[in-house]
Amino acid sequence: MSRLGRFAEAIASYDNAIAIHLQHVEALINKGEALHHLGRLADAITCYDKILAEKPAHLAALINRGCAFKDLRRADEAIAEFDLALAIAPEDTVALINRGETLLALRRLDEALESLTGRYRSTRTSLWRGSVAPMR
Repeated sequence: MSRLGRFAEAIASYDNAIAIHLQHVEALINKGEALHHLGRLADAITCYDKILAEKPAHLAALINRGCAFKDLRRADEAIAEFDLALAIAPEDTVALINRGETLLALRRLDEALESLTGRYRSTRTSLWRGSVAPMR
């Protein structure tokens, strides 16, 4: 239903799937994306939070959460999510582009160029929040 632009109906379907299985990851991702399309960014972030609480290295949840933060103009939080995603998948185009766009909005042009040209290399070694260390 989301593909048809029927986001409100899609959310109801995702809620049904989540009710059956509380940690239904795909339903939470899809619900978060539908909420994002409706401009309900805080609710979308809540969906991604539920996934990341159980699976902190879930790539789509990290990227989608970063995009929601970006759209809320919470750039530092968005960049942190994209950095975590890039620690998992250093070549992920979606994460690189969104990181670059966020840095452009902050006028951090050199860093943005690194992301947008794929030259960004994460210095993150741990995906657990609060325990990020430089690579050695």
